[in-house]
Amino acid sequence: ARSSVGSEQARPLAPPLGPKQARMEADGVVPSPDQAAGPSLLVDPAWLQGLMLRQERRFVILEVLFPGEAAHGEQEHMPSSPTCRRCIPGAVSVHPSYFEAGADVARYYPNYSTPQDGNLLPDELLCDTVAQLGITSDTLVVVYGKGCAHTMGACRAQWALMYSGVREVRLLDGGFSAWERHGGDVAKAPAVPQAAARFFSGGAGACRHDLLATSAEVAAVSAGSGRGTIVDVRKRGEYEGWLTDNYGFFASAGHIPSAVHQGNWDELVQTGENDDLKLRSLQEVAARWSALGLSAANGPLIFYCGTGWRSSIAFVLAHEMGWDAKNYDDGWFG
Repeated sequence: ARSSVGSEQARPLAPPLGPKQARMEADGVVPSPDQAAGPSLLVDPAWLQGLMLRQERRFVILEVLFPGEAAHGEQEHMPSSPTCRRCIPGAVSVHPSYFEAGADVARYYPNYSTPQDGNLLPDELLCDTVAQLGITSDTLVVVYGKGCAHTMGACRAQWALMYSGVREVRLLDGGFSAWERHGGDVAKAPAVPQAAARFFSGGAGACRHDLLATSAEVAAVSAGSGRGTIVDVRKRGEYEGWLTDNYGFFASAGHIPSAVHQGNWDELVQTGENDDLKLRSLQEVAARWSALGLSAANGPLIFYCGTGWRSSIAFVLAHEMGWDAKNYDDGWFG
């Protein structure tokens, strides 16, 4: 199998209203013109099905498989090479840690020994690693999650791709389970990616540092000398310092001074039996954050967790709402 690609000729995929504006208005969130201008980060199975049928432009479907107990009681393992297991047709598959360690599976989560092990690869290496998946800065990428806590892994990959410079990265809300529930076709094995010759068109480009918060920036905001709000996306016990065994590779205790506790990642997803861990509506999230005093008017929201995975979910939601947002990849571990 090969990754799903269409011709280079692209026609508009969105209705005249625009997918982001339609989603925001459906959720009761009134967007500004600037907020509604860009494409939605989120798509549903019907949208992806249409993309696959029309083949109007080049695209890659990226499965992000976090090993663990998956739907239907199927135990998912991350193989060294594609094996017979169910996935969306044409999808290439990676572990969430692929963007931190490339093909070096021995360094994948939870095998971290230093904070740097949980960070994205250095910029140039990250772009080269993404290109190995057949993805360039101009490729439309549709990410979906599968396996344990699949929304978290998929959002982590979406943020990593956005940071690397991929201009269009969509998230299949609900992941593989939503695709199956929709009745989408299923393949027996992931596709074999065909590496791109270069990541940036024309060989020139840069990663989006505006989406990544540095430790220096976080320290300045925490001290009150920088603009923005630090938002903690962890369990209450982690924030308060009495839960110290959430990770096997470091003992978490306390929080960054001035950080607002948003709650753990599962507060941002739908957890009903048939909800497929879809993201909560923008209206629900906006109401939650408003009650916490969070606002887009006070500078960027800087989300952090232990190692930058859980906080990626909050980043995606904030970005979808049109808010200035950053992910603090170092996290509490750093």
